[in-house]
Amino acid sequence: MTANENIEWFKNAQYGMMIHWGFSYRDQNWKAPLTIAHYRKHLNSLGINYLLNVGLDGLGRIPVPAQENIKAAAKLFVK
Repeated sequence: MTANENIEWFKNAQYGMMIHWGFSYRDQNWKAPLTIAHYRKHLNSLGINYLLNVGLDGLGRIPVPAQENIKAAAKLFVK
């Protein structure tokens, strides 16, 4: 694989909202809105998509802390 092929392959960066990749009721260490916004801004400036795993609960719902932090992070981009 050439250097240019490596660059083309690296167009997405995946991060989780917590320490665990999936939902764990014991893991309440949510990423802060400012951290989410910083990662998004930095990665997007490099032309990289920011894929954020919100860690759905056992019923397929987005946990309330994840919803709140994502909404707060989005408000940082409105300005």
